[in-house]
Order: sequence, then C-alpha cells, then structure tokens
Amino acid sequence: MTEKIADGFKGERAIILPYNIRTYQAQNSVTKQMYVTHIGYYPKAKYHFRERKQSANQNILIYCEEGKGWIIYNDEKFHLTRNQAFILPANEAHAYGANNTDPWSIYWIHFLGEKVTAFSSIIGKIIDIYESDSSRYEDRFLLFEEIFRNLEMGYSPENLEYTGFCLMHFLASIKYLSQFRRIKNVKEKDTIQKSILYMKDNLENKITLEDIAQHVGYSPSHF
Repeated sequence: MTEKIADGFKGERAIILPYNIRTYQAQNSVTKQMYVTHIGYYPKAKYHFRERKQSANQNILIYCEEGKGWIIYNDEKFHLTRNQAFILPANEAHAYGANNTDPWSIYWIHFLGEKVTAFSSIIGKIIDIYESDSSRYEDRFLLFEEIFRNLEMGYSPENLEYTGFCLMHFLASIKYLSQFRRIKNVKEKDTIQKSILYMKDNLENKITLEDIAQHVGYSPSHF
C-alpha cells in the first residue's frame, strides 16, 4: 500500500476502532449486520492521496461535501465533485486523491457486515446526490454525527448497535434517495394532500370549492 498525505488537515476528525472492538462487532448478532471500522471527516484535504494495490479489508464510503477529487477503481478513473459519493468494495485495489487546485472536503466511513450486499447496487460507481428543493443534506450529515459522536463516547454494546443501525440508515438515504427526500415534500404539498383527503372523506356529500378552501385555510381565489 502506498500512502501520501499531508501532515494533517485543519479541522479533521477521525476514529479508528480497535481490532478487538471490530471482532466483537463481527460476532454480535446486531452489529454483524453492518458496522463501522473507521470514520472521519477531512476538510479541504489538500494533497490527500491513497493507493492500495493490495486493497483494503473494508468497504470505503467517500462522500464529497465540497471541492473535487478522483477515484481509480477497476481500471477506470472517476471524478467526484460536490454532493457526489462513491463506495469502494472491500478487497479490491484502488487509489483516490484530492484535486490539486480545488481539494475536496469528504466524509468517509470504512464498514463491514453481512448486509453489505443489500447496497451492492450503489457500490463501485458514482452516486450523484443531486440538489433539489427536498435535498435533506443536513439530515444526512446529522446521521453521520450520530455515528461519530456515539463512537466518541465509547464502545459499549448499546453504542455499537445504535451506530450500526445509523450506518444502515445513512446508506439507505443514498440508495433510496427519493424515499429519503419524500418526507420533506409532504409538508410542502400539505395543502394539496389536505384537499384530497377532505374530498375523499366527503364523497357522499355535495362540497364546493369554497368548502375545500375553508378547510385548508385559504380564500377561494387563492386556493
């Protein structure tokens, strides 16, 4: 394995779980489904570079928050930019690094587990977490914080089990992007939903536009 990295990135955060804790997670009936082995955040990671010719034993998620970077996997080079992610599969040679002029800021997680195959459809390719009115980026970053801060507080079985479920939720928020974002649309479309439900509840009655508008709190002309 060849590694080249700056002496540190201002504001960086990282946790590497001890080997005995990883062994415990691999055996625990809950955590063995999915568990974190390494986790961190590198802001503006200039000169960040990794090359693993012998591969890594874990799957590696790289989530680009800002800036740019690249990944070489399976003899193909991928360019990552803002709001894109990539999951490198375990036991596969790879390399990755930050762009020299606009270095990336990345959230990263190394993980293992029996349920990794459930996310095989998003492994080994660029995942475009495109912007929309219901992006919920902050909600996803909060999930990362849930994992990181609980691991910071120690490796009790409860903490490890909780972070395992948070990890699955984090990955699910990427795989099932539209479902993750749908909850935000509910509030924005609340008036329409209320109107539809009101009409469904009054199928046997003769209701007017004014009735529906009053129910949702609008004037008839505004509605």
